[in-house]
Amino acid sequence: MATDIQREVPREEQARRAIKTISSSKLVNVLDVLIMSRLWFRPMNGYEVRKEISSAYGVRVSFGTLYPHLHSLEQGGFISLAVISGSSRKRKKVYSLTAKGGELLVQTVRNLEKITKELSVILPENSTLRKTKL
Repeated sequence: MATDIQREVPREEQARRAIKTISSSKLVNVLDVLIMSRLWFRPMNGYEVRKEISSAYGVRVSFGTLYPHLHSLEQGGFISLAVISGSSRKRKKVYSLTAKGGELLVQTVRNLEKITKELSVILPENSTLRKTKL
């Protein structure tokens, strides 16, 4: 019975470390990460960002939700905005990931990988939940 308790201690410790990692890291909004991840590949306008997020991740985002996030990321210096005049009278706003945004995205992905690895101790290897694709 003592061996069962000894096995559980490392899992609890790993869970504590994962929670500490989450609380000590800069938490980034999931939608912000999705936006920056799409802009990682190429500059695009808001409509294209929305379409890319939907096709890549299966997440439907309204324009009323998307544009405040784009504005916030621009204000923070994580993305930049260029206004391009088209052949028609309509101007096109094109967003690009900045170096600062790229650094944040890479660091966020690294943090998420670490957190995922540390939290994987919660589900045993043979758990049906662990095998379920979400």
